[in-house]
Amino acid sequence: MAASQDQTSPLLALPPELRNQIYTAALTGEDIILVAENGVRQGQPGLLRTCRGISDALQLYYTNTFRLTISDDRTATALAWLQSLVPDQRGAHIGGLILTSSTGLTEPPAAVVNEMWGLLGREVVKSGLPYGRVEVQATRDIEKRVIRGCESALTLLLLSLKVEALGLVREIAVWKGIQMELRLQLQTVRDMERVLDSQAVLDSQTADQEEGERLPPELRIQIYSQALTTACEVWVIDVEGRHEQAPPVPPLLQTCQQIRAEALELYYSGNTFVAQVLEGETNIARAWLGSLSSGAGTHITELRIEITSDRNLEPGCVGEEPTGSAWRQFGHDIEEAGIPSRAVSVRMGT
Repeated sequence: MAASQDQTSPLLALPPELRNQIYTAALTGEDIILVAENGVRQGQPGLLRTCRGISDALQLYYTNTFRLTISDDRTATALAWLQSLVPDQRGAHIGGLILTSSTGLTEPPAAVVNEMWGLLGREVVKSGLPYGRVEVQATRDIEKRVIRGCESALTLLLLSLKVEALGLVREIAVWKGIQMELRLQLQTVRDMERVLDSQAVLDSQTADQEEGERLPPELRIQIYSQALTTACEVWVIDVEGRHEQAPPVPPLLQTCQQIRAEALELYYSGNTFVAQVLEGETNIARAWLGSLSSGAGTHITELRIEITSDRNLEPGCVGEEPTGSAWRQFGHDIEEAGIPSRAVSVRMGT
């Protein structure tokens, strides 16, 4: 990487938004990119090879078999996950999808069930996931109607979208997925690279500006985002390291942090959260607990744990201490998250 650049660099002269598009295309594309320096072609940069290696590794993730448990025919969560696959056709890379229907206390009308599962079937096709890789496990008397509704919805969609359907059946040849995930993971690396590449130019052009204003616009946006969304106290320290105590919080920062805190409190206190545990597998529920922001658990007013076909708990022991190290750790994680015990309820399925 060159230590300095010409002040008339064509890349740095472009708007920041367009430079971001160029960086994204270079880091996530499949074409071979050669770097020309002084008219001599060089090999692909090491950072580019690393980023594309991460892209390949993330692609392998989607070759797994995924299981979606649908309790009481509530398909909203499964529908949202499938819809997240649609923009980049990530479903084409999924190795298998198992849709499981658990038994509830009430059974909605068959027409309603068929409609909900029909919507799910249409999203399966839109995501690019071949229907041959989808397995439906319905444990109710309504099993045949559910599967028939799902299959009929898929058939109608295939007939109405001939060109798109043929493209899905042929499998996607060019990998376009996981751009958002890759962009999030590599954001810091790319920002620091841009700082190093453009610092010499910025030093000469903005000698009279403050230190923060001399950074590239992309990196300043990242700093502003961190300052506005972090739950920690923000300190402003000058170049000589002075300020022995935190200065007054700027009004704009204080307002934004207050709005964010109130919105999060309203979200966690005003919703009912459902943690579905299938066959005693608590990993997904524990991962969700670990993702809660600091102090969020104290605002949760209702957490319902639904245990479906669990081998570790007998139906008669609801409310007693669960057996097994995984369940003890699950209970410990709930306590560590700060969720009040009165907000937690356990429900057994069959």
